[in-house]
Amino acid sequence: MEKKKENKQIEKKKEIIQSAKISILENGYKKTSMEGIMKSINSSKGSFYNSFKNKDELLNEILDEVLNGIEERNNLFLGTTIDFEKRIIEGIKISFYLDEARIFDSLFLINLTNNIETLNESIRNKLILIKKEQNNFWIKILKEGLESQNVTTKRDVFLEYGRLISNIVFNSFRRIVLYSNDANFYITSLKIAEKKIESEETKNEIEFLYGIIIKILQGEKRK
Repeated sequence: MEKKKENKQIEKKKEIIQSAKISILENGYKKTSMEGIMKSINSSKGSFYNSFKNKDELLNEILDEVLNGIEERNNLFLGTTIDFEKRIIEGIKISFYLDEARIFDSLFLINLTNNIETLNESIRNKLILIKKEQNNFWIKILKEGLESQNVTTKRDVFLEYGRLISNIVFNSFRRIVLYSNDANFYITSLKIAEKKIESEETKNEIEFLYGIIIKILQGEKRK
């Protein structure tokens, strides 16, 4: 009986998290209320407190889940032994060709980042950690790749180039996939984002980014 009750609470918590993410994406964090979250899943505001103390604790848990997902994906990819240049193109692809859950998380994160002034310090710090993990992905790719080609360089170079390439790839993804072509705003629709990901424009952008990154690294090798 206790196990059944525990499972029911876990499922309710998942419902609350998903409802909150949708509301924040569509309405922004400031306009998202506990009442609205619970109403969308046909539950009372009182049951919210069985899972979370307040809205900030809820958002912190959501960001922990996002961060854990990014870390797991990155560690899985970095554990491969494919050729360095192939690893770069694959790294770009996994930054663009996202599944539905990761597309949603990307849209969710960009919404939070664009409304960062409404967030408390704890949540802003969590967003910084997520950005650092995205940077570390490329820092590790460069470090492993350059070392495999016997290119010796200082640690600061890995950090500098890793951050540079991370920003190039992320800003390109944001511009091509998350940004509306028709108006000056970020989209909130999964279907539109999925269509953009599968477009010829995205394919061309990946090839363009690969060329840029290879040229950057070739410049480093010549030093």
